[in-house]
Amino acid sequence: MTRRPQVSHRGFTLVEVLISMSLAMIVMAAVFSTYLYLGRNLTRLSYRTVMESQSRKILTTLTTDIRKTKSILSASSTDLSLAMIDGSTVTYLYNASKLTRDPDGPGIASPVLLNYDIKPTILPVAMPIFSFQYYTTSGGDPMPTLMSIKQVAINFTLQAGTAAIEGQQGTFSEYPVASGKMPLINRQLPDGT
Repeated sequence: MTRRPQVSHRGFTLVEVLISMSLAMIVMAAVFSTYLYLGRNLTRLSYRTVMESQSRKILTTLTTDIRKTKSILSASSTDLSLAMIDGSTVTYLYNASKLTRDPDGPGIASPVLLNYDIKPTILPVAMPIFSFQYYTTSGGDPMPTLMSIKQVAINFTLQAGTAAIEGQQGTFSEYPVASGKMPLINRQLPDGT
C-alpha cells in the first residue's frame, strides 16, 4: 500500500485578514491625508506667488510714478493724484477692493492696476485693505497741506483662496504689504519752480 503525500491546506484565518485590512486602511488614510495636506499647501503657495507678483507690480508702478512726480494735486488715504514732470497727470484710486491707475487724470475710464494672470473665477484675489500714508522729510504726518508732503508709502493686503468649510482646513492665503517711504525727488518748490 502506498501512502499519499499530505497536502497542507493552509490559508489565512479571519483574524489575520481583519488585522491586515485594518493596517492597510490606516496606511491608506495616512497617505490620503498627506496628499490633501500637500495639495492645500501647494495651492496656498501658488496663490502666494501670484499675490507677491501682483504686489511687486503695484509697488514698481507706483515707485516709477513717484520718481517722475512734479507735484501732488490731491491726496487722501484712498486716492492720490500726481502731476508728472512731462505735464501729464496720474491718479490712483482705491475703491471697492480695486486699485486703479488712471494715466490721464480723473474722468477717463480707469484701467484696473491689479490685473490677474489667472482668471478671477479660478483664482479669486481681493484687496480688502489699502491706504496711502504721507510724510514730511522729518517723518511726521503732513496732512494739513499738500505742499508739506515729501514722502509717500502704501499699505495693502491681498487675499486669495477659500476659508475653512465645516471645520476642514481651507486654502485661504493672505499677503500683507507695507512699502517703504518713497521720496518725491522732483518735487516742485512752493514758488512753482
